[in-house]
Amino acid sequence: MKSEHDIIDATPSKRIYRSIIADYGLNTAISELIDNVIDSRKRRKFKRKIKVIIQIGTDDQTILIRDDAGGIREEDLSKLISPGQSHSDGESPSIGIFGVGSKRAAVALARDIRISTRYSTEDTSFSVEYDDEWLKVETWLLPCYKIPDLAPNTTEILLSRLRLHISEEDCSKLHEHLCYTYAHFIKDEVIEITLNGATVNPLFFDKWAYPIGAEPREFTRRFKPEGHDLRILFKITSGVTYEQGSVGGNYGVYIYCNERLIVSASKAPEYGFQTGVAGVPHPRMSNARIIVELTGGAARLPWNSSKTGLNYNHEVFKAIREDIHTAVKNATALSKRLQPDFETSVEPYKAGTVICSNLRDDEHLKPSKLPEIPKARKTIQVTISELNKKVGIEKPWTVGAYESVIAVETIKKQHNLKQRNRILLIILDSTLEIAFKDYLAHEVTQPMGQGQLTALFNNRIDVNSRVKQTVLPNDDILWSKVDYFYKMRCELVHKRVTVGISDQDIDEYEKLTTKLLTEMYGLNFPGI
Repeated sequence: MKSEHDIIDATPSKRIYRSIIADYGLNTAISELIDNVIDSRKRRKFKRKIKVIIQIGTDDQTILIRDDAGGIREEDLSKLISPGQSHSDGESPSIGIFGVGSKRAAVALARDIRISTRYSTEDTSFSVEYDDEWLKVETWLLPCYKIPDLAPNTTEILLSRLRLHISEEDCSKLHEHLCYTYAHFIKDEVIEITLNGATVNPLFFDKWAYPIGAEPREFTRRFKPEGHDLRILFKITSGVTYEQGSVGGNYGVYIYCNERLIVSASKAPEYGFQTGVAGVPHPRMSNARIIVELTGGAARLPWNSSKTGLNYNHEVFKAIREDIHTAVKNATALSKRLQPDFETSVEPYKAGTVICSNLRDDEHLKPSKLPEIPKARKTIQVTISELNKKVGIEKPWTVGAYESVIAVETIKKQHNLKQRNRILLIILDSTLEIAFKDYLAHEVTQPMGQGQLTALFNNRIDVNSRVKQTVLPNDDILWSKVDYFYKMRCELVHKRVTVGISDQDIDEYEKLTTKLLTEMYGLNFPGI
């Protein structure tokens, strides 16, 4: 049985549909359809968990979405397609308040749309259909059909002749998107979602690290934005995560509005990723995570109508922007300070408790309430220079010795150098040989003259024996190692086949060298 439903009631031009088609991808459109399902459950005051079944045919390029969240009465069928019509009053904490949400989502995905629904056991099942031809005319008359009964409280949306081609990879990305977007609703058993037979399980961004003194902090306050009668609940949690990120990865700001994920891993300047606040995004920030949760009347929140971002000019965002900047600045600074020692300062601390605090309604987040940024650790190069500066002034011939060790430490980190160990062996042995010469020329009771030094240095083994007389004379093992590494250097220089030099060889020779420099000159090499 066919009838016509006239939904002209002060509706705008259909251009509102045609203009947004290019702005919607699969994830955004499907999410808007689910938003309306969740709000339908709330409107019908169902206590049970509702089910949403999504079937995407990648072969025939169709989408079928079925839910049991309440259905629609015959007199309300106009709300299926009429922009601006909504069951929500905007004052309750819903998520599907925008009048064109589900309608434009369907139009954005497909050229042919059929919506079938049944409200209750006492109601008849109806179906409405529309397509691109219907969008081209300005009349809002819409054919409506009675159909064989669906299960009560059921709505089915069938989309065909899709506007974008959907692949298996697109389905996989949609599945992950739904896991994060509706995590709170799934966990609280508000909704159960399946996509092509696979259950959508909740995923959260709660992989916090709990370094001692730098545990994640959570702050909560309620406030009334200017011109609002109802208060907004604002919660912000910040800290570092043990997930290794990248400059374009999963760090930054996450925002939920009424428990629905709106912003994911944003590094937008508006959230503080700009010069003068936290600085522009940088790989060393990639363990920083800031989660913002807003709860209040849906019409009062700063989300945009497609729920893909925030309106930065909204009074609610302006009221919390300072707090977000403070949290972002602290978390990114903490990440930059801890990340160079990630394996010891972050990764082991995977268990702990988030430190929670309440703020007054008019109180903003202060830096003093957030973790203190640890003092920067000096590099070993800076440490060696500072510790030996005084000795270097008193004994200028020692500067080259400790700076050579700094050069060794620098080159050891250059893993792109294929002959790194060969270079290091030459530097260490030359450093030790020159240090022996300066020691015999300046440090012994009877310094040797130029002629004596020239004669002695014709045979390096004799040099080693001469220095051994006054430096660690009883440590035969140490001096046998010195001879061993000298011979390794000779093989490198003189033999036809290049000798193999391991990382362990270099580490051992560096320890020998620094120990002898310490004994001869009183130099200091911590951490080596």
